[in-house]
Amino acid sequence: MPDSEIDQHAMTDSVMRDSVHPLHRLMPTLTGQRVVLRALTPDDRAGLLAIYGDSRVMRYTGEPPFASLETVDQMLASVAALARTHASYEWGIAITADTGKEVVIGTCSLHSFSDDRQQCEVGCLLNAQYWRQGYMRDALLVLFDHARTLGITTVWAEIDASNTASIGLFADLGFIFQGENGQGESGQCENGRVDFLYLCEFKDV
Repeated sequence: MPDSEIDQHAMTDSVMRDSVHPLHRLMPTLTGQRVVLRALTPDDRAGLLAIYGDSRVMRYTGEPPFASLETVDQMLASVAALARTHASYEWGIAITADTGKEVVIGTCSLHSFSDDRQQCEVGCLLNAQYWRQGYMRDALLVLFDHARTLGITTVWAEIDASNTASIGLFADLGFIFQGENGQGESGQCENGRVDFLYLCEFKDV
């Protein structure tokens, strides 16, 4: 093969590698029984707005619902920046819709790592249309399996005391109630919520 063709071939391979979304290199795609966890991309903007723009979903987060796709774009930029610095990893929870197209119905993340990277917090949100159908349970099981491979031994979740559905889900996954984690007068956090800390060591799952 002529040198020029070899150079062109090498250049093509390089372009193909670079065309892979950078978050896919930082966070592997994880496959569960019903869901796939994968890096978020701009193609997920509409699905993310359906999640983060819903007041029912955002009720326990202490944050207002997203007002527009511009806010989603800001979120995606933040997710990418945090992943690049290894401060936080946030996956999209995807399923194959009846149309045959893959859609993002939720997100889940590992963040707030301890200095030794053996402990972290988990966060998750799910499109209200898919609540109580087992999707988040499947997603978290896959996420925790991956966390083990990273050397993480302990995960905690801060859950609003009124969020009984999430409390039940995490308890079912082996998380143990550790106590109130509120701040301020009468245990109220600044955002008006009382957070309760649930802790799980993987050996107990």
